[in-house]
Amino acid sequence: MIKPKEQKKARKPIIVPYTMISNSKKTIHIICPLQGVAEEKIRIDLEQGQLNIAAANNTREFIKKITVPDGSQISSKKFHEGILEILLDRPS
Repeated sequence: MIKPKEQKKARKPIIVPYTMISNSKKTIHIICPLQGVAEEKIRIDLEQGQLNIAAANNTREFIKKITVPDGSQISSKKFHEGILEILLDRPS
C-alpha cells in the first residue's frame, strides 16, 4: 500500500506588534494592538523584569517582550476591540 505524502504544517508568520508605553513615577501603562485575536488566545507572563505577551489566531502569531523594573506587578489588564491594555505598578 502506498502512503500519501505527509503535508508539512505551514508556519505562521510572527508579528512583533507596535506597542505604546507610558511611564509615570508609580505605574507603567502598556497598549498593544492584537487585531483578530480572541481574548482567550492571549498569554501574559511577568517574571524577573520581563513582561511577555504572546497571542495567536489562525494566520499569525504575535510576540512582544518588554523589559520592566524588577518587582513590577500587573495591577490591571483589559482587552477590548483588539487592543490590549496592561497597567503595571512599579516597585516601591
